[in-house]
Amino acid sequence: MMHRLTRLLPSRRFAVYLLAIMVAFLILGTSLPDIASMTPEETGALKTSRPLLFLISNSLQIETLISSPYFLVLPALIFLSTALCTMKRLCLKTAGEGGFYREAAGETQLRYEEIFSIFSSEKWRVVREDDTLKATKGGYGFHGSVLFHLGLLVVFIAVVVSSITRFSAELLLTEGFPMKLGKDAFVKIYKNRWLSEVPSSVVELKRFVPSYEKGKFAKDFSAELSIDGARKDVHVNKPADMGGFQLSLHRFGFAPSFKVTDEKGREVLNATVNLVVVGGKEDSFLIPNTPYLIYTEFFPDFFYDNGRFGSRSIVPKNPVFLLRMTSNGRELGRNFVRLGDTVDIGGLYIKFDALNYWVDLIVGRDYGLWIFAAGFGMGVLGLALRFVFPDKQMEISITGNKALIKGWTKYFPDFFEEEIRRIVEKLQNQRLS
Repeated sequence: MMHRLTRLLPSRRFAVYLLAIMVAFLILGTSLPDIASMTPEETGALKTSRPLLFLISNSLQIETLISSPYFLVLPALIFLSTALCTMKRLCLKTAGEGGFYREAAGETQLRYEEIFSIFSSEKWRVVREDDTLKATKGGYGFHGSVLFHLGLLVVFIAVVVSSITRFSAELLLTEGFPMKLGKDAFVKIYKNRWLSEVPSSVVELKRFVPSYEKGKFAKDFSAELSIDGARKDVHVNKPADMGGFQLSLHRFGFAPSFKVTDEKGREVLNATVNLVVVGGKEDSFLIPNTPYLIYTEFFPDFFYDNGRFGSRSIVPKNPVFLLRMTSNGRELGRNFVRLGDTVDIGGLYIKFDALNYWVDLIVGRDYGLWIFAAGFGMGVLGLALRFVFPDKQMEISITGNKALIKGWTKYFPDFFEEEIRRIVEKLQNQRLS
């Protein structure tokens, strides 16, 4: 059993199988429904309609998956297997392992010393063993292979470091409403081990600016933040720094302000409500201390034509809400309301006061990212060395005026064959004094 294990661990095939399993889990985790980004209503609907899918998605969320000690067994085993394989390769480097062989023969009048000079002029390292010259080139290629494997080891170290040191949480901000960071400020905390190190800063969303192509296709999003009075801009794939933590854009939505009064003019609600209404979704909000529930459907660029209505684009050029009020599940009325207008629904007067944005930011810190970047750089450099300076070897033996060349290369056999042909021509045509 132990003998079989010692043969299995340094095996490249074993490492590749483990890597394939690890990648499969990661792909599965990213392709399943993202429970973390769903609203409570969407989560409940998925749990009710497809309980098995909900269970799998909830268990294999990326944040949960990469933090699981069971998952970390995979990179740990891959690290061990790759390390043993690299050590074995360093200690037992085998000449001509794998690759491509070529042979060529021809006549020559040159002596060994003259052949030695020909190879040396083409930057081959040549040694003579009895009646055979051995020439090698491309040693950097082997070192590139070692560097590539070391880069892999660093990447697997980064996976473990990332899992241990990573902090990640969601912060919901609405335009014009400052928020002081702390445990209660976060909507969701994925890993709270380093929560005490998050700066107790005051963060405010000053302005959110979406950019669209032809009014239909999202092109760019940017958020202007104020962090303790200092301006910070966040773009897609361009986070802002906050005391060693990063703020990254995750989601956004609309935050309309509604003022609701009853028939006697008493104000029953005056608030800004964060709604998930992008893409035709319907959201709702409750009027406090009443049985009234308001369902909302948003039309950013509203049009009405002969009984047909909708939105011309996703840009809020003519924002209109369709409001539907219910009480204990019974609909009391519905109506359209434009920005700045007031409508009567079921005896309540609802004014659409303002339209702002909300953004969901990921607050995170991950020391493993820098280690991963270093490992990735080592891997790229190693591959470049491997392919630019591939291992090549030649053996030249002379019997009488017959020269036999046996050649081996790790990669690019056609180029190598051309190189052998050029050497043969020099052996046949060149005579050194």
